[in-house]
Amino acid sequence: MNGVMPDAQSYAALPYSQLTYHLALAIKNVTHALACFIPIWYQPTSLRALTTLTLIATGFCGYIVLLAFQSPYPFLHHSFWGGFFSVVAAIIASAFQSYLRTVFTAVIRDDNPESDSRLFWCGIFMQIGSVIGTAVMFPLINFAHIFKSGPACDQDS
Repeated sequence: MNGVMPDAQSYAALPYSQLTYHLALAIKNVTHALACFIPIWYQPTSLRALTTLTLIATGFCGYIVLLAFQSPYPFLHHSFWGGFFSVVAAIIASAFQSYLRTVFTAVIRDDNPESDSRLFWCGIFMQIGSVIGTAVMFPLINFAHIFKSGPACDQDS
């Protein structure tokens, strides 16, 4: 969510409109904050539940990346529904990723409450993942041009 998705999100949402991009970013930020509270009431610990939730989150992130690859003319480009699905995918992906990040750290904390080093290393590896995602995406976007930008003045889309 910190390394790859912000890079892909602009290519996935901007082809629909500035409003679509704005809504995707603004609502997903609110959703991100709210999703971190859900583990207070529901916190799965089974591997099957965590794997299923991770696959759902990965699917929505994959849809966003797919839209970015199709840029500047993604799926349902001239339709309300294309922008709607782009915003919904951003919101759901953010919610699941934030929820899972909170659940995983809670599971690590609860597994051995006497050991702070597990949470420390969990945070370190989350940051390493963000750095790797950014390090991979930067050259792919800026030098390999895997995503294509739309026309700068395309306001009617």
